[in-house]
Amino acid sequence: MPVPALKGLSKKADISKARAEHLWDKAKNIVTKQYGKKHKGYYALVMGITKKMMGLGEGFEEFDLSEEGVAPHSSSAVDNILRNLLMAQRCAHIHHWRVKSLSLHLALGELYEMLTEFADDLAEFYMGMSDYTVNPAQSDPNHFSEQDPLEFVRQLQDVLKELKPTLPQEGALVNKYEELQGDLARIVYKMTNLK
Repeated sequence: MPVPALKGLSKKADISKARAEHLWDKAKNIVTKQYGKKHKGYYALVMGITKKMMGLGEGFEEFDLSEEGVAPHSSSAVDNILRNLLMAQRCAHIHHWRVKSLSLHLALGELYEMLTEFADDLAEFYMGMSDYTVNPAQSDPNHFSEQDPLEFVRQLQDVLKELKPTLPQEGALVNKYEELQGDLARIVYKMTNLK
């Protein structure tokens, strides 16, 4: 565990740094024995168990150590995110063609390109980090509004917020995902204020 994080956790839990190191090592042994060191959610699980053993249970509730509980951080979770991004990309492109306002046309064109780039980055980052390939078959019906462009973007914001916990907690992926959420807020601003 990085020294600053360990120091911060030990201070928060009001325990010695040596005790925090011991708990970290114990948590690593538990996760390694149960799932192996190559598990995609390895460090998130270790951190969750360490916090729990320190009495800092916040955020731990999201970690279920059963096989079913770990499964959301899998290729199927990434496939689901990609499936939603592809549906949103299609919807953004249709809205981009339909609107009469130049500012909306430009904002939706920017969104379409942004979603295309992000979906590609997410798939490539994930495949590069794991042994899995992605398979986001679009069999689901499109649940985004095809009538109101602003409602569509707000629905996309909600969907991304809802799906964020299923994203593998790797720095580059999380940063890119949060960047997309920030970009969506900027698109909403352009759509509502620049007419």
